[in-house]
Amino acid sequence: MLNIVIFEEDIQFAHYEKKQIENCLQEVMHDIVIYNERIVPNDLKVDLCFLNIELDGIKGFAMAEEIKKVNKKVIINVVTNYVNNAIYGYEYGIFRFIKKEDFSLKIKKIVNESLEVIYEPQNFINIKYLNQVTSILVDDILYVLSMNNYLTFKTFEDHLKSRMLLREIKDFLLQKGFVQVNRGILINIKNVKTINAKQQIIYLKNGEYIKASRNGLMSVKNKIIEK
Repeated sequence: MLNIVIFEEDIQFAHYEKKQIENCLQEVMHDIVIYNERIVPNDLKVDLCFLNIELDGIKGFAMAEEIKKVNKKVIINVVTNYVNNAIYGYEYGIFRFIKKEDFSLKIKKIVNESLEVIYEPQNFINIKYLNQVTSILVDDILYVLSMNNYLTFKTFEDHLKSRMLLREIKDFLLQKGFVQVNRGILINIKNVKTINAKQQIIYLKNGEYIKASRNGLMSVKNKIIEK
């Protein structure tokens, strides 16, 4: 899931921004939240940020520093009417500047450039689903189930079934932090919530749970320690 945040005091323009950004992300699972105040929430989830900075110059960029404390890898794009503020931006790690009047013309290019940084190619897996190729973000996968020459990719939002064998992607998944917990299931260690060692049950972040073999449970424990 791509978490996008818009900080914009002009509510009407904020919703215009949101609609334009959504048009660029039709094939990417995402969530867009708008904040109309210049306060960074303690529970902020953000991968991509559009920050409005107007006349306050350096003071406005101080907010970018606060956002980066939440996620140091966040991509921050500044939306402004005052391009002179750009002289301060690179000191604060701003990725791109967009003039409000050019927003609709520039946003697709800037979103694509932002995604190239956030999602390197090796963070996706391509599968054939419903007679077309679909890209899945590896971090969104909870587990992969192998059964009868099909793989089911369970994500937070969906489950996608593809005719392929586990051996075709097993090495790739293991490199990405997946663990084989029994003969037919690999789980994403990033999405493990907790484990019940006595019952050999692994609980996932979406509330599901999976019964693991003894060796599978040990592999999960070892992987968690590595983290």
